[in-house]
Amino acid sequence: MLRKFQQFLATFVPAWLLVAYFAVMVSMLNRWDGLVMITLVPIWAWAAIGMLAATLSWILFRGIPSIVVFCLCLITGVICSEETHSLTRELVNKISSNEISEADGPMITIINVNCGGTEAPLSKLAADKPDIITIQKAPAEEDLIALKNEIFGDGYSVIINRSNAIIAKGKFIAEIREPESATLHVRLSHPSKKIFDITTVDLSYCVPRMDMWQPKVWNQLTEARIQNRRLIRSYLGENSIKKSSVIRVFTGGFNTPPGDDVFRPLITNDLKDVFLEAGLSWGNTYPSDYPNLRLDQIWVSDQLKPQSARAKLNPDAFHRTVVAKLTIEEEKTDN
Repeated sequence: MLRKFQQFLATFVPAWLLVAYFAVMVSMLNRWDGLVMITLVPIWAWAAIGMLAATLSWILFRGIPSIVVFCLCLITGVICSEETHSLTRELVNKISSNEISEADGPMITIINVNCGGTEAPLSKLAADKPDIITIQKAPAEEDLIALKNEIFGDGYSVIINRSNAIIAKGKFIAEIREPESATLHVRLSHPSKKIFDITTVDLSYCVPRMDMWQPKVWNQLTEARIQNRRLIRSYLGENSIKKSSVIRVFTGGFNTPPGDDVFRPLITNDLKDVFLEAGLSWGNTYPSDYPNLRLDQIWVSDQLKPQSARAKLNPDAFHRTVVAKLTIEEEKTDN
């Protein structure tokens, strides 16, 4: 009798794990606001939970179904996790020694950094020869101007709105400071003779929490997601410096894991996530010491082709620094 019951559980438990697997996958695909407590958790974490549950099921009841569920979760975690793709890309690049060619077009470097209110993170960026630096939790304005002059020189311009700032090579020819937040929009005339529309944001945190299953926290996260998505949509479509003929750059602390529905307005506006396109190594940015979430991102329009993107250690803040190298796509003309 006991053996028959064990055989029943050896099928019943993996069957329920399989139901849970498909429920999570459907939620991840649809990203419903009401299920934010499921969709905020990275897919690799769900895969790890499924693998652990399948392993316990196999230890207790044995049976092939538990092994099947384990393999399914393992394959899902490997294929669907962006960490796997960036680590594989890093390995391939090291083996093939790929280098960016001048034939690919003029190259620019865009950096997004959370300064944590100190100057130290900016002092370390000169070696990357950045064209555009978008900053959250910036130091005081007078310190920022002095640091710009000391490190980057007269060829760079600086602008600040509350705790957000932008340092860029060239001249700002238009600007919009959001009155209700630190969000900053600028139009930049770059030495390459290209015009850039740049937006830098620092949104409300909407990240996995140990207590997010509590109704109060659940509602707070849902509201944060809806608000952040609304803000991104308005920042993309309502500022008057936006123009389709110029290069669009949208960066900052999105403070939501990648793949979330918050980023849908960026996708529908034909912007692309630089790290998703060309990220190398471990791209997560938060927390800085042991990052498990990629909350800081750089999105660009089609005129820029991502060549590489990395998350670099930033011990002076809670977020790592994102450094992206891109080439400017030359306009195609009909012969």
